[in-house]
Order: sequence, then C-alpha cells, then structure tokens
Amino acid sequence: MGISALAYFPTATQATTPIPTVSVKDYGARGDGKTDDTAACQSALDSGALEIIFPPGVYKIGDLRVSRSLTITNQGEILGRISVRDTTPDINLTPGKGSIENGQKILHFTKPHPFSPGENIVISLMGAGDSRKNQAGLHFSKILDASSQMIELERPVRFDYNRFSCATFTGSTISHSIDRGTSYVDLAEEIPITPGTLIRIECLEGSDSPYASWNMGPLFARNSYFEINVVKKIEGKRVYLEANTAYAYKTALLISLGKLNNITLRGGKINDIRATNTQNLTLTNITTNRIQLSRCFNFSVSEIDISAKNTPIGFGLSACRRGRISKIDACCATGSTDNGNVKIMSGLDITIENVRSSQTSAKAQGIYPMFVDFYVTPYSSWSQNITIANCQLGAPNGGAQRSLWIAGGRECTVSRVKVDAGVRVEKSVDITIDNLEALGLLDFQEVRDLKKLANFTGRGISLAGVERAQISDGNIIGCSTNIPVRIGRSKVVSASSDVTLERVKFDAQCKHQHLQSEEVERLKLIDVLTSDGQKIKIQQKKKR
Repeated sequence: MGISALAYFPTATQATTPIPTVSVKDYGARGDGKTDDTAACQSALDSGALEIIFPPGVYKIGDLRVSRSLTITNQGEILGRISVRDTTPDINLTPGKGSIENGQKILHFTKPHPFSPGENIVISLMGAGDSRKNQAGLHFSKILDASSQMIELERPVRFDYNRFSCATFTGSTISHSIDRGTSYVDLAEEIPITPGTLIRIECLEGSDSPYASWNMGPLFARNSYFEINVVKKIEGKRVYLEANTAYAYKTALLISLGKLNNITLRGGKINDIRATNTQNLTLTNITTNRIQLSRCFNFSVSEIDISAKNTPIGFGLSACRRGRISKIDACCATGSTDNGNVKIMSGLDITIENVRSSQTSAKAQGIYPMFVDFYVTPYSSWSQNITIANCQLGAPNGGAQRSLWIAGGRECTVSRVKVDAGVRVEKSVDITIDNLEALGLLDFQEVRDLKKLANFTGRGISLAGVERAQISDGNIIGCSTNIPVRIGRSKVVSASSDVTLERVKFDAQCKHQHLQSEEVERLKLIDVLTSDGQKIKIQQKKKR
C-alpha cells in the first residue's frame, strides 16, 4: 500500500480559544445510528473545546480528524473512524508524471507544480507497490533546479515508483556521523523547529540496520532505516533530543513531523482508531475493531477490547517510541501474510503487559496472536527494547503454529508469558526469556546473544545459527517433533556456537530422549537429563 507524503509532514494547526466542554449534540449530531453525523461531530472537534463528549447513542460517521490537543469522552458507539493527525494544505501534495527509477534525478509533472529551487522535497509512492522490488520507501532531497513541470533533485532517488507524489518538508541534513546513544545532533542549517517538535531522523548512508549481520547485504545497502524523537532544546544549530538515538548513522537527515500533542480518547465503542505523528497519546477503556498507531511518541493504551473483524491487524504499532500497552484483550484477526491480533513493527522502548490475545480467525493464514516484527524493505529498523510480560497468547487457527513471533528484535525481554502454541525468535540480538509456558516448539533462528532462556516448558527446542545461548531450568514436554532438542546451522549461518544447556529435563512423553547436533561449536551440557534421570545423549548428525 502506498503511503502519501501528506501523512508525514504536517503544518501547525491554528490556535483556538479554549472552551471547557461541549457535546457533539450541541453541534447537531443525532446519534440515532441512521443519520450521517460526520459534519456535526467534526464541527464539535474543531470548536476549540478542551473536552468533546459523545453522549449515549449510536453515531454514524465517516472519518473524524483530531488535529489539536483535546479529550474525547465517548459514552456511546461511534460507527466509523477517528483519525488523530495534523492537517496539511493539499497544495503541497503534487502527483508526478509517469514512473521513476532508483538513481533518477529529474522528475516530471503533468501540471505546473508549486516547488522552487532550494526547497526540501519528499517523494512517495502513490497506490500499491511491491516492497520486494524496492518500491515503497520515501525519498528526501533538496531541489537544485525547477521549471513549471520539472524539478532536478540534489540526491538521486533511492527507490522505484510506479506512480509518485511530492510534497515539501521542513528539515536539514545532520553535519556529522551519529553514534548510537547520542543525545544531540548538529544541523547543517538552522530550520524553524522549536522544543516539543516531533522529528524523524532518516538514514542517508549508514551502518546500524538489521539483517546486516546475516548476509542480507542488498537490503542493508538501501540505507533507509529511521527513528522518531522529540526536540528537547535548541542552541543554534544544535538540537538536543528527548531520547538518545537508537541507531548509528554515517550521514542522516532530520525532518520535522509537527507538534500534535496531548490527545486522549476514552470510553465507549469506536469502530476504528488511527493516530499518526502524535505525542502524549492516551487511549483507555474502549471497545474497538482496530487500532493503528504510526510514529507516535510517548503513548499509553490500556483497558482495550479488540475484536479484529475483517482486518489482518487488531492492534498495530508502526515506528512508535516510548509506549505502554496494558490490559488488552484482542482476537479474531483475519487475512494472511505475517500479521496478527497484536503486531508491533519497528517499535522502540515499548512495554506490553497483561495482554490476552486469543485465537485468530478460522480463515486466517499467517496471522498470529502476537507478532513483533521490523521493516525489511524498504526500511530496516529494529524492534528494540521491547518488554512483553504477564501475557496469555492463544494459538493461530491456520498457518505456522506460533503464538508469539519476534523477528528483528534487539534487547527484547519476555517474562511470565503463557502460550497455547509455539514461540519463534529470528534474526534478533540480545534476547532474554524467563518464565515461559509454551505448548509448542521454542524455535530460535539466527539469534545472537540469547542471554537467557530459563524457567520454561516447551515441546522441543530448535537452535539454528544461534551464537551464544544460555538455556537453563526447563522441561521439554510431549515433544512436538521427533527430536526434543536440535542445535545446528541455518540457511545463512554456518553453525551454532557457544551454547550452554543446564538443568533441562525431558519428560516421559518425548518420543526420543536425546539431543541432535549438527555443526555446533562449543556446546556445553550440565545436568541435561532424560525422563528417568539419566544424562542425555548427543546424536551427531552428518554434515550437509
């Protein structure tokens, strides 16, 4: 799906005189479930009131926009979507002519455009694209030259676009390389941003992307990972950040995403909730079909009941940072292609606790109760510092039997979690799992530093291309595979290495009472016992 440039680069909303509280019925909403109340409810949202109340009733709406600080208290049912996003004049969004390819610098337009030399421009895909063909990213550049229906870019485009659109943005290149954990950046030029501005740091050339360590060079070479942050203070061209940088960059760009701040939605039923480029967002005590948050900083989501009807993702996060998700009950996601009742994409500093995610839809294939993922193409950003605690996850109704799947995780912790199927962790770094009860396979592929897998039960363990793993105090129960523990190579990592198993026991239901190894360097077994208390035997598989 193409992402319009419109959603990325909002302008500030106009100030309004605060009014304490208004009801949508004060602006003509009927709440009878039949009348289209979109215009009346939007008028209430735009009134300047600090709190908007939806009294008991059923409100039929299209898409309501929340583009300023306010609280929505819902006592009824909202049949439609609430979108939390800033607004941008349509004049800046201009469709291009034809397609463009990676490396191109000249862009053409069917009509005169509003752009001028020296302006910053963002280029995005219009309509559907194919990420496998490098078609779904954003490209940022300064305009070198322009005529009425043509512009020349300073930086050649990095992606391919079947159709494209352009918009201006506020931003500057960063004048130095950035180490991970940096608290400030120096801009090449001063730009009109102030403390409290939400920003995006975009990699232009650089070094700290997932998959780089697993022979995925073509993806890594795209240099297109990013993170969001907030301006803490400004001293000339130096911008201090609310959060230290999550990645290292050789060269990077800072982009303003606006100052939409302090939004609360609470109570009642709301069919669909979306939020983009928002700070200090609170969602609480809501029944819904879907929640999707994108590029939100400092958010809280609690006491939410999600029945994901006709959607592959019930609760979804994309490139969000500093958030807490608690007391969520999600079910029934449907569709295919690696989605879930709860899906976290490239999150930073996210805590997920007391979540119950039950079975997916009976028609789902490749839909999981909880999926922590990361962007592969065109963006490659870790899901980093993710904590999953006190959760109960059901089993998928179709596809691979994984209740929890973590892909591209860095510094992730799983604690006190029960799952009705298996757990898979792949292409991840620095993983800690403690107190896990699983009724399926514990599957680790291309993981570096499995620091702890302890106090667990599972129907087998598979380690493929794992470097450094500490596994202890576990029980293998009713093994779901022929071999209870397999350790060896993966498709891209030639061997597992530095693996320790300590105080692990097979129960009597395991079909085989031995461990299978293939191309393992430095394997250490301490008190790994069969069901009758004997030391486990190692079956050495022939090298392929």
